[in-house]
Amino acid sequence: MQETDIYIEKTDGTQRQISWIELNQIKKDILWIFDQNGKELSNAFVPEYSFNLPYWEYTTLTGTYDQKPFYQEGTLIIILCMLIEYIDIPGGNQLVFGNTELQSIIVYIKQFNAESPNQTLLKELIILGFSIAASVTKEDIARNEYFTHLKLEEFYSKLPWVSNTFIQAYYKSQIEYI
Repeated sequence: MQETDIYIEKTDGTQRQISWIELNQIKKDILWIFDQNGKELSNAFVPEYSFNLPYWEYTTLTGTYDQKPFYQEGTLIIILCMLIEYIDIPGGNQLVFGNTELQSIIVYIKQFNAESPNQTLLKELIILGFSIAASVTKEDIARNEYFTHLKLEEFYSKLPWVSNTFIQAYYKSQIEYI
């Protein structure tokens, strides 16, 4: 394992060191999500066979590394896309979080320390998404119909803001860098 001083802070207080290889995989996953879903987050596609890491754990990265906001925001956006997959009953995938319970994931999101007002808004949107997802029942899934929830329209209405504020801003910053 290539040594780093980058750690994941687990909810039980322990830490797990991650390698540069693992960090590079996260970057690839973030960029794939940005490229595949950036223009239309409301129809997010997150193939479970490719996206099987515990992305919620990466919201707690600590240590010295470049592009910390990119990794924080990117993993949050992956989770947001997973939520969109989850609540899109007929077209989505309710197995997108694997065997991890939603309640276990939300703990990481709530512990995420936003470092900007935009990160705070993104965190709040994801928490809203989890409250919607938590109300999906086995009966809803069995009916295979579009899911309804009082806050669903509010949730979807904020997705273009995510695309503009984070994904498009990332690509613009890369063009300016060149």
